[in-house]
Amino acid sequence: MAGRTTYTEESKTRVFVVLSANDGNVKRTARETNVSESTVRNWKREWEKNPPSKELVEVEVNSPGGYVSELEAARNEALATLRNKIPSMNGSQLGVVFGILEDKLTRARGLATERTETVHKLPSADELALAGHMLAQGAIAAAQQRQQEITDSAVREQPHALPRGL
Repeated sequence: MAGRTTYTEESKTRVFVVLSANDGNVKRTARETNVSESTVRNWKREWEKNPPSKELVEVEVNSPGGYVSELEAARNEALATLRNKIPSMNGSQLGVVFGILEDKLTRARGLATERTETVHKLPSADELALAGHMLAQGAIAAAQQRQQEITDSAVREQPHALPRGL
């Protein structure tokens, strides 16, 4: 009878980094790390409550034999293949491989994977004219409302006025 496989904290941390690089994809992570899907899924649930130590993750990410260095080596090999135009892969296949590896490297390093772009646009002359017209109308309406409020409060205060002749 075969015994259960035991994993070191370092090997579990590697799976954690690979899972992060795979954006939480358990099947892909299991395939890449040769750890069963059920084990990766169980670890993922465990890590949601208690992730591995930052020190272990940093060692795995930054060490020469770590996951990031392996990804960089694979990326560089794909780039060399692209440069040498080896016929086993066409350009679009190499581009996909290169892009996937770059995305994984970005995630494994903990860098941002999305960008938000803000575009500022000046209004057209028609929009400015309309806005000015609406602003003027709003100011006139506010002034009229304020004048009505002043008139209403003056009418309400008259019964409390002092008698004439004092």
